[in-house]
This record gives sequence, structure tokens and C-alpha cells, in this order.
Amino acid sequence: MNFNVQVEIDWIENGNVDEELRAEVVHQVLSSVRKTTKKQVESIVYNRARNLVDGWILEQLHAFSDRPLRITDKWGDTVEHHESLTDMFKQQFDQFFDASVDKNGKTIDSCGYGGKLSRIDYLLNKLASDYLKNITDKMDRMVAREVNDAAQARIKEKIIKHTAEQVQKIANI
Repeated sequence: MNFNVQVEIDWIENGNVDEELRAEVVHQVLSSVRKTTKKQVESIVYNRARNLVDGWILEQLHAFSDRPLRITDKWGDTVEHHESLTDMFKQQFDQFFDASVDKNGKTIDSCGYGGKLSRIDYLLNKLASDYLKNITDKMDRMVAREVNDAAQARIKEKIIKHTAEQVQKIANI
């Protein structure tokens, strides 16, 4: 298999064709290598910088959340003392979910009688009752639809039977 290639070079005015082609090839190869290398270096630098920043942020968050915490009143007297921010959050969540609520889920501040539940018990009961109400409503609608369809079918049968009897009577006259 033979190829004949003809190239018309009109952009070379003075000089040697081989030198011009070699210079152009070297220029294109270097340009391509520069672009590829630049992208790779940018990616490596970005990933390392992101990892360093993420690590620093995590260290700062741990340092902040692991230090002792002192809650004061408006005069600066210590009201509560916690070993860490995490311990304070745990205590606050425990207090929130153990708080007494009425049948509507509102916090009861006094020691009232009857209808007292912990908030977590109230929430679980509410979720369960809402779920059961949803299921029973669907079942009620389904049963009502089936009963309605059956009743309509019986009525249609009776109407057809009655109409057929009337037509029979008219035909016998």
C-alpha cells in the first residue's frame, strides 16, 4: 500500500523547511505538555489544600466542642457547668425528651394531675395513632367502596329483572 502525500507550504518564506517543521512540532508538543502538567499540578495542589483545610476545621471543631463549658446568668454567676459541648447537648436532649407534656404535647411546668406523659412517649403515641388512623381510614374507604359496588350491582340486577318482567307482561298482552 502506497500513499502519495502532497503538501503545499506557502507560509515558509525564508529558511529551511525541516527546521521550520521541527520548531513547530517542538512548540506544539511543549504546549501540550505544559497544559497537561498544569492541570495535574492544579489538581494535586487543590486536593492537598482541601485536605489541609478540612483537617484544620475538624481540629478547631473538636477543640471547641471538647473544652469545658460554663453557663452564666446575667450577672456572670455560674448557673451550669458542663465537661464539654457534647455533654451539654446530651443533657439538653435528655431534658427535652423527658419533660412532662399534656395530651396536646405542650410542656407542663407545674406538677399537675392526670394526662402527664414524657415528651418521647407523647411523640411515639402520636406517631402510632396517626399511622393507625391512616390505615383504618384507608380500610374504611376500601370497605365502603366494596359495599357500595355490591349494592349497586344488586340494584342493577333487580332493575334489569323488573324491566324484563314488565317487557314480558307487555309482550303477553
